[in-house]
Amino acid sequence: MKSHRETYKGWPLQVTSRLCSEKRDCADCNYCPMIVVTEQQSIGFRELEVPCDGGFQSVDECIKAGVVLARQFIDQRI
Repeated sequence: MKSHRETYKGWPLQVTSRLCSEKRDCADCNYCPMIVVTEQQSIGFRELEVPCDGGFQSVDECIKAGVVLARQFIDQRI
């Protein structure tokens, strides 16, 4: 699968496309983003997984949507 890494407002983020679960109610979607952001703390850091309920037809759509969700998540945390 394809991955994307970047730093947004000092927060490292990683989005990886993966195949959607067969249990998902989405006949037309194939890929779901796995989104992880790293929160810096005074004693170290912690990785937070950002939930995503959507599925996407292409890997590129999946990555782009995952980056948008990660940035929104970071904006809410700061």
